[in-house]
Amino acid sequence: MKGTNMKEITQSIIMPYHRNKQMLLYTTQLLNKIIPKEVEIIIVGNNDNAEELNVNLPDRFTYIKFDKSLLYSETVNRGVRAARGEIITLCDQDIFSYQDWYSPLLNKLLSNEHIGSVSSKLINPINNRIIDFGIEYSQYRILHPFRGLKETHPLVQQDYKMTSTTSATLMLRKEVYEKVGGMDLDMPYCCSDCDIGIKIGKLGLENWVVASSVAYHRGSSSAQNGKSSSFSYLRNDSTNMFWAKNYYNVHNSIGNTISTFVQYLKSEIHLEPLYYFVNLSSLREYEWYADYLMKSLSCDFCDIHSYPQSLAHYSSTLQLYDALPYTFMNVQIPIIYFVDYFPSLENNQIWAHMRNIAKDLVLDSHGNLVRLEDIILGKV
Repeated sequence: MKGTNMKEITQSIIMPYHRNKQMLLYTTQLLNKIIPKEVEIIIVGNNDNAEELNVNLPDRFTYIKFDKSLLYSETVNRGVRAARGEIITLCDQDIFSYQDWYSPLLNKLLSNEHIGSVSSKLINPINNRIIDFGIEYSQYRILHPFRGLKETHPLVQQDYKMTSTTSATLMLRKEVYEKVGGMDLDMPYCCSDCDIGIKIGKLGLENWVVASSVAYHRGSSSAQNGKSSSFSYLRNDSTNMFWAKNYYNVHNSIGNTISTFVQYLKSEIHLEPLYYFVNLSSLREYEWYADYLMKSLSCDFCDIHSYPQSLAHYSSTLQLYDALPYTFMNVQIPIIYFVDYFPSLENNQIWAHMRNIAKDLVLDSHGNLVRLEDIILGKV
């Protein structure tokens, strides 16, 4: 809010820590340089292995240790209870940045009394592409708008209101956190941030992502660095519980992101009045995407074809010349390919030689709508 002296507002950062001491030491070293000295920083260590908890941190850090594994939601809740700050920021131990990601969040949160939470633009340190910049939903999936875009893309240079935001860097008032009940322990491993964003929305408050707050997220860029695959059952249980509690609270909010891309493309290129829509995703709800996109583009689809693919293509190359009948090579009408994740089409130079793709578009499950040619040429 205008006129607020930020130094007069008590602030706390809560960082859950389970394993990987070297990553923790590197992250805290950067935090010590970037975060103002008046901000309290609490590390909540939890592990059955005492050696993992044997970490020497600078004096300014408050280190709370539990000699058992608490899982994510409980770890965060205990850290928040110990925090003295009026404003709290949740920060994963594998978040790092060489610039001030904290102040832009604080400025945004305090700029409007209707803002309930804010989160950063998180980048994959391996390829400098967006990992997290807000959370939206389809009928059956949790989705990440703008995921896979280069961090320099024009659409990720502005702030957005989202249904939920990631807790990898999540700032909000402690009063709001307590009012919504904190992280839901029925979702101990993941999805509790999705849930808390929805609850904040029910209070009449907004969740925003802040483009000028930029950090790298190591865990989300590598399965090896992220949460252990041995706990995949906890991930599934947490996800199922999220949908059991929230299915009727969120419904196809990803349409907001699709509309954003449509408006951007209309300002950049000429969009055609007629397309083929070809489903190459693993989603059951592909027809909803087709209908929403057709209305947003103000176009018609002469036909909708479906050649569903395995979700395995999410992280590997989907070759169009293998996935589609050769009859599509000679189709003169432009095609909109619907896939789980648009970067899976990067290595389709052969298809570009076989077919004129100049007017072809790609829509993915996260709401990204881009030109196929731009994907293949590495422009997005």
